[in-house]
Amino acid sequence: TFTKGDIRDAVNRAMRLTEDDAGKKGIEVSFTASELPSICMDFERLTQVFINLFINAIQAMGKGGKLTITASLAEEGRIQVTVADTGPGLPADVQDKIFLPYFTTKPQGTGLGLAIVMKIVEEHGGEIRVTGAPDQGTIFMLLLPIDQAHQG
Repeated sequence: TFTKGDIRDAVNRAMRLTEDDAGKKGIEVSFTASELPSICMDFERLTQVFINLFINAIQAMGKGGKLTITASLAEEGRIQVTVADTGPGLPADVQDKIFLPYFTTKPQGTGLGLAIVMKIVEEHGGEIRVTGAPDQGTIFMLLLPIDQAHQG
C-alpha cells in the first residue's frame, strides 16, 4: 500500500526491531538524517528493506563494530539512505552477485534477502548500490525518488 510518508519512520522502526540483535553483539548503531520531504512509499515493505540490510550487517560484523545509517537529500530529486558497516567487506566478484536470487555467502542463508530488497526498492522507482572492499566494511546506498507515483 503506497502512501505519503517519512522514510525516517521506516528506518527507525527497523532499528527498533533489530536493536536486540545489535545489542547482543555489542554493535553500536547510529542514525543521522536531515530534514526530508515525504515520499510515496509502502511503509511495511520499506521497513523490511531496512530490516534485511541491518540484519545482514549485524551478522557480517560478528562481535563489536559499528552500523551507521544516514538519510539525506541527493541529486535529481531523490532521497539517499546509506547503510554502512565495519564488517569484513565484500570482494568485487561477490558484489556483482549479491542481488541475484539464491546467491548467498552464509552457511544458513537462502540467498533471497537482498533479491527481495532490490525488488522492493525497484517497486519504489529507486535503485540500490553496494560498495566495499575486503576488511573495509560494506556500504549499501538506496536512492528513492521524492516525487514519483508508485511504480508497481
